Amino acid sequence: MGLELLVACALISFVAVHSSGVNQHRQICFLPEDRGYCDTNQEKKSQIRWFYDSRSAKCRVFTFSGCRGNANNFWDERQCTHHCHGAVVERICTLTVDAGGPCQSMSTRTRYYYEPSADRCLPFLYAGCGGNQNHFVTADECHQYCNWKTFGERTTFHQDDRPAELRRDRCTLMADKGNCNGQHIQWYFDNYYSQCKPFIYGGCGGNANRFHDAQQCSETCGTGRLVVCIWTLLCTLIAHRIIS
Repeated sequence: MGLELLVACALISFVAVHSSGVNQHRQICFLPEDRGYCDTNQEKKSQIRWFYDSRSAKCRVFTFSGCRGNANNFWDERQCTHHCHGAVVERICTLTVDAGGPCQSMSTRTRYYYEPSADRCLPFLYAGCGGNQNHFVTADECHQYCNWKTFGERTTFHQDDRPAELRRDRCTLMADKGNCNGQHIQWYFDNYYSQCKPFIYGGCGGNANRFHDAQQCSETCGTGRLVVCIWTLLCTLIAHRIIS
C-alpha cells in the first residue's frame, strides 16, 4: 500500500511539473511583438524574425533590432509554428488594460483598448514597452477586432486590376531595398523558388516587386513557377533551335 501511494505521489508531481513547463512554454506565444532596442554604444543589426500573433493564431514576420526584445522571437516561420502550434488563443478583448513600462528613448503615446463593460474601445496612455495584446493603434482597429458585429468585418486587399502580363512582369524582378535607410518589412516574389518572401525595404526607390504582405504578393504573382529567360543569349539560342 505504501509503495502504491509513493508511486501515485511521484506520478502526480511529474504531471504537475510537466504541465507547468508546458504552460510556461506556451506563455511565450502570447507575448506581444517586441522589436527591442539597442543602446547608443551597441551596433544595431536589424534582422527579419518571426513572432506568434495570438490574435490571429498565426506566425508573422517582423524586424528585430538585434538587441533585447522578448522570447516570442523565432528565426523562421517553421520554428515559430513548431513552438506555438496548438496554443490556445487568449480572449484578447477581455484582458485588463495594461499601460506597460517605459522604454529608452520612447515617449508615451495614445493607444486603444476594448472595455467589455462599456462595449466600446477607449483610449489610454501606453508607456512604450510590454503590456498585453488588448492594445490597438487606432480606435477603428480595436473596434474591427473586438466589436466586428457592429463595425463590420476586417477589410480585404484589393487585387491588382492591371492585365495579367503586366502583373507577372513585376514578379520577375529581384528584391530591391531602395535608396533610403528606413526599415520596413515588405514582401517580394522570389521567381526562382516560386514563393513570396519578406525583405527589409529602405523606404524609397526600389522596384515594383514589392508588396505590403504575403497575401498581396500571392494574389499578384500566384504560386506557380514563372518560367523566365534571364540570359537573353541562351533564350535566343533555344528559340532558334526550336524554330529551325
